[in-house]
Amino acid sequence: MRFRYCLIGLLILMGLGVVSGAFSQGKRVALVIGNSAYTTGPLTNPVNDATDMAAALKSVGFEVLLRTNADRRAMYGLIDQFGTDIKGADIALFYPSLTL
Repeated sequence: MRFRYCLIGLLILMGLGVVSGAFSQGKRVALVIGNSAYTTGPLTNPVNDATDMAAALKSVGFEVLLRTNADRRAMYGLIDQFGTDIKGADIALFYPSLTL
């Protein structure tokens, strides 16, 4: 449900020209993580939400680092990589679809 609201908001901003106009210049980087495969209480939507959000961000010009079902060690590595990737970026976005 949360993803739908984010996507609707992104589409509204695109329709208003905010995303396409304001973000048309410069480097845009996003880290998107979707974790579903928990040993107790696996979730159904986070991987789908993360995949859809990554596609939406790519469609408006973001470089996207997407990982699904990453363990803690992998997530720390991703966050370190993201820290490197955002150097010189005009916009950086982190979208977690997971339970901590």
